[in-house]
Amino acid sequence: MIRQIHKNLRRLMKYGVLLSTIGLLVSVLIQIYGRFFLAASPPWTEEASRLFFIYTVAFAAAPALGEGYFIALDLLPKGMPDLWRQRLGRCVQLTIIGLCAVLAVYAWGFVRLGFAEQSPGMGFRMAIAFFSVFLLFASVAALELLRMARPQSP
Repeated sequence: MIRQIHKNLRRLMKYGVLLSTIGLLVSVLIQIYGRFFLAASPPWTEEASRLFFIYTVAFAAAPALGEGYFIALDLLPKGMPDLWRQRLGRCVQLTIIGLCAVLAVYAWGFVRLGFAEQSPGMGFRMAIAFFSVFLLFASVAALELLRMARPQSP
């Protein structure tokens, strides 16, 4: 059950990366086309590109952590016995989960504040942009918690 939830959440995050990257590419291509072939490039493309980039990072952070794509200092663990290396790994996971959970709670407060503000270029509620920060921290905490709780394969 936990393994299936973890798999589905990772798949959802990967689709989010794919869609936000496509959105980023399309908005940049529209901006390039506008600069070369139109009298003026559409003013909304710069803000849309920035938003798509932020969401690409937010969607990609949790799967990247699970795959081990972040830089890690492994000099200390290499000299440790296996039992202590596993314990250190669990402590690091618990620290990541705790920190990301706290940051997600505070990020949700910013999302709520964003409903009162509007984006200058596109006119949408800034809560949409601020939600990316909540998404990043909540997804990292959730995927790490699920990865920690899932039964290990023999």
